[in-house]
Amino acid sequence: MLKTIQLVKTPSVEHMIKLWEQRYSPELFLKYSLRDPMICTELLRASSPAGRALTASKLRHNIINLRCELAGIKAISLYSYIPNIVNLLEAKQLTKSSYQIYLKILEVYQKQAPPAALIEEKLSTLACGLMVNYKGALGKFKVEELAEVLEPLLLEFQQQHQDAKDRRTLGFLTTQLNFANSLLLNKLTSLEKMLIYPYFKFVEEQAALPWQRVCAAAARHEIGSPSLTLVEEMLPVSNLIAQIVYSQLVKKLPNYHSCRGSLRDVEVAHSINRDLNMWLSYLWLCILEESLTPFKEELLILCLMVLTSVGVKWELISTWIKLLSAEVLSRATPNQRLIIEPYLTGIERLFFEKRMHLDADL
Repeated sequence: MLKTIQLVKTPSVEHMIKLWEQRYSPELFLKYSLRDPMICTELLRASSPAGRALTASKLRHNIINLRCELAGIKAISLYSYIPNIVNLLEAKQLTKSSYQIYLKILEVYQKQAPPAALIEEKLSTLACGLMVNYKGALGKFKVEELAEVLEPLLLEFQQQHQDAKDRRTLGFLTTQLNFANSLLLNKLTSLEKMLIYPYFKFVEEQAALPWQRVCAAAARHEIGSPSLTLVEEMLPVSNLIAQIVYSQLVKKLPNYHSCRGSLRDVEVAHSINRDLNMWLSYLWLCILEESLTPFKEELLILCLMVLTSVGVKWELISTWIKLLSAEVLSRATPNQRLIIEPYLTGIERLFFEKRMHLDADL
């Protein structure tokens, strides 16, 4: 859940911001070998100011508007079990809000392009058959800048869901952004997708994952403190942990299906990985805030209202809690386990208690 946060720039906060920013480093999303001169040349051109302007031109205003409308239709279809989840007026407003979000993303994407002179220098080096250092040539993803410009738009988008009478629409926001991301990326070349994907990934995560609040909570701790060190070590591998646990889920529950399909479906896999990262981000937030309140008052409610409503069975929720806990603990030192275990135990207890209450109400 997105909340307005003022980051107090202490050394611990600044270091955590750097770790947060690294989640969206363009280099992480490269899928081609940089040893191929032709691919490298096209990649540099796509990353240049002119290349980014061309990418933005492919996502013209009418294209963004249409794709956002289609994303809303797909999201409504997924949540069709909820009668009148959004009316026509609300649907138009949601499309308008998401449209504004993507226009701002394209604006920042072009602004964060590497200097044209740097690209020309790299291209000249390539033309001479020499090795190229790509540092800075793929742009500099500035997480604070993007967070700042998107915050009012995302808060407005989020508020529209919170105002809904049916609280199950909490999951509608990330679903619509997820669908819009996919529909817009389909208009681009593979190299353009790789360069702009971090920005699309950011907006989907920023709407649901409290990374910014994790950074803010770091202000409570001095550099080198056990809890801060733990989170600093775990945050960079959170996505890897999520991927490992997802693979384990597929093996343990090969025949599992929800309303969106099987665990192996591409869109389902994406959503599960995002949700596993969400779970981890809330764990790190709880550890830094030294309280289970964020988990209890936010993520637990979201899981119960949304996941169970779209056909996610308790079997999956229970299994992924156990697998995530085991994977996190396997990466911790004995002293770090002493910090983590009370939170993991508390989270499992909260889920069990809530499930017992729900079962009793049936």
